[in-house]
Amino acid sequence: MLKPSRLSLARSSRGSTRLQAVLESLVGMLLEGKMQAGLIHGAWGESSLLLGFYMPAPDRPGVPLRRRVTGGPSVVMEPDTPYTGIVFAAESLEETAILGESVARCLGADVWGATRFGPSKLGVGVIEIIGGRPGREAAVRCFEESISSRVETVEIGEPPGAARIERAYRHPGWAGYKGAALMPLRGERSSGAYTVRVGIALSEGRFIADARIDGTFMAAPPNEPFNTLSNVRGMPLGDQALLSLEVRLERIEWYGVAWRTVLDAFLEAAGKAGVNMG
Repeated sequence: MLKPSRLSLARSSRGSTRLQAVLESLVGMLLEGKMQAGLIHGAWGESSLLLGFYMPAPDRPGVPLRRRVTGGPSVVMEPDTPYTGIVFAAESLEETAILGESVARCLGADVWGATRFGPSKLGVGVIEIIGGRPGREAAVRCFEESISSRVETVEIGEPPGAARIERAYRHPGWAGYKGAALMPLRGERSSGAYTVRVGIALSEGRFIADARIDGTFMAAPPNEPFNTLSNVRGMPLGDQALLSLEVRLERIEWYGVAWRTVLDAFLEAAGKAGVNMG
């Protein structure tokens, strides 16, 4: 990573999805060269279930469902639950995740997630940390401790455009992804605390009608696991689909599971249809 000398501190008068929208705004500002690193911290402000980016939405009538842009597990949120989002220049998802885990450990938080946007060699690492010690000052200190460097802090307020971005986070379709749960053929793999599940549905002639992925893993760019599974729709369940998956899975940055672990989950699902590949 490029160690920043300046950390821009954003503020928001609202919690939950507005905090997430501010974090996404900071990603854009860093990509545009308007800051070296950014941080948003605040109380969540509502009772809801916050899903990891790849987690399937459960049936929880009456409970607001939210989804964050980073992977990891889901967590029950309360109005006073601290939320911390950090963006910085990162060379890989792995270093982003390592920093996220370090800041979370310093804050005493149990749940965190990481992803990365932008160029492959130097993009924007994104960390979301749920819980731990409240207070923005503690978050800044833990960030400094984790990068072994002091930073100058600069107040920037709420970035423009956050209200527009928030509407996307509040849209029911954002949190409503069901993942592999509704797929008739499913394969699942785990690696330590991380899981990945792939589900497929077949049409007549064993063509892939649908393919989905979910789990507690982390990946970058964040949408690529979804796009990769979508890419095999319409293909016959066979070598062509397998080769397409191999090529695209290998290009994704994974954390918690390896791309071959994801492929194994797909092969398990295919095996339940009586198709042995690989």
